[in-house]
Amino acid sequence: MLSNNRISFIRSLQQKKFREEHRLFVAEGDKLVREMLNSGFTVQQVCGVESWIVDNHASAMKAESSEVVKVMDMERMSSMTTAPEVLAVVEIPEYDINAAGVNQGLVLMLDGIRDPGNMGTLIRTADWFGISDIVASEDSVEFWNPKVIQATMGSVTRVRLHSSDLKSAVNLLRQNAAKNNTAFSVYGAAMDGTDVYKTEWSRSGALIIGNESNGIRNDIAQLLDVTVAIPRAENSGAESLNAGIAAGILMSEYFRNTF
Repeated sequence: MLSNNRISFIRSLQQKKFREEHRLFVAEGDKLVREMLNSGFTVQQVCGVESWIVDNHASAMKAESSEVVKVMDMERMSSMTTAPEVLAVVEIPEYDINAAGVNQGLVLMLDGIRDPGNMGTLIRTADWFGISDIVASEDSVEFWNPKVIQATMGSVTRVRLHSSDLKSAVNLLRQNAAKNNTAFSVYGAAMDGTDVYKTEWSRSGALIIGNESNGIRNDIAQLLDVTVAIPRAENSGAESLNAGIAAGILMSEYFRNTF
């Protein structure tokens, strides 16, 4: 039986400051918890209602500990409107940004993405196209935000996530490419760029997606080798595309041209 202190602790992990302090996050729901248990992530604890723990005993045993909890306690710990059958307390993984880049193909870089749904969609879409690394500016929404985790639908376990100053990250990727004598280009999405369907893509590179409202910041735009745009139909009245949708189209074109 979980103590009130443990319930309060797990609930506190819904807040960024406690996630950062303890290097832990919470995954909620059957699918996400299964993804965590079958990944390389360290699952510190699984908390589930009795029926889930009984039906999924073998899976639950992959966690460092598992606990049967009452529905009312699950409601206290959960961030969801309707409490799930199970949640997991998971260690936030540490990734070396030096491992990102030239031999992995395209690196997705995010400049000031603030919406958790967009962030989750971007991670999920990167996973779909086999992109191994995402680098987000330090003012982007946190990867381990509960809404982000939910929106990834488990893809968070298959993409290495880095929070970094984008200028430093781009410079590092360029240096690594030079050491390996690998051609490396930095692409950025903008309304006035080259038609994406006429763009030549380098096998290794970075794609920068800007803030939902303001696009790529001027100082980050100076890092670009190629600016790409998604053409709009003549009769379209839309001012812009959702960041996740735009990134998906651009990643699809990269994939089509390089694989």
